[in-house]
Amino acid sequence: MNPYTRLIERCSVWSVKVRCPKIRAMFTFTNAEHGPGNYSLYEVFQRTAAADQLGFDVRLRVRGKDLITEYVERAPEPPREIR
Repeated sequence: MNPYTRLIERCSVWSVKVRCPKIRAMFTFTNAEHGPGNYSLYEVFQRTAAADQLGFDVRLRVRGKDLITEYVERAPEPPREIR
């Protein structure tokens, strides 16, 4: 395989991982469980720390009155040849 073709292949795989990271919906704090404004910040902290150890970033979203937590896989380093 040509070295330029190999580099193009590695760059295209890297760009797909950057543009389309893996997202995992991990948990939802519902308004019915905790009441309005009673989300446990310590629970969010613990789960965020666990995600960080696994190599994920945490994204919080609100849908209605629910707090939805998603783990998003971190983008890998670009290939060494293009840094």
